[in-house]
Amino acid sequence: KKIQTVPFERLRGGRAVPAFKSALAALSKKSDIVLLSVDLDAMSLAVAPGVSAPQPEGFSAGELYEMLEIAAKNKKVFSLGLFELSPPLDANDATSRLAAQAAWKFLAVKCFKWESRRS
Repeated sequence: KKIQTVPFERLRGGRAVPAFKSALAALSKKSDIVLLSVDLDAMSLAVAPGVSAPQPEGFSAGELYEMLEIAAKNKKVFSLGLFELSPPLDANDATSRLAAQAAWKFLAVKCFKWESRRS
């Protein structure tokens, strides 16, 4: 099926966002439309406790937001799906808030051309 996977070990130390940017650019060259799915199980337990498979080491909220801003700027990215949120497992609605903020950051850039101060 020619699916590329990247072990998390290769994404440590600030390499996740550049790797995502590179992978999205390569995919965009081969595709007419890109549909983005985010599995919240890939997030760090510290920011996403409300998932079925929490990770002691995973992506930070900042990494997620930055990746979504990059995706939203890409004209071929047409949708965002956020998956694996489990409200009964969520502590203080932390994961729900993360998902809501992620959706907002994506839509703010995609629909309203909002730019983060990091850009």
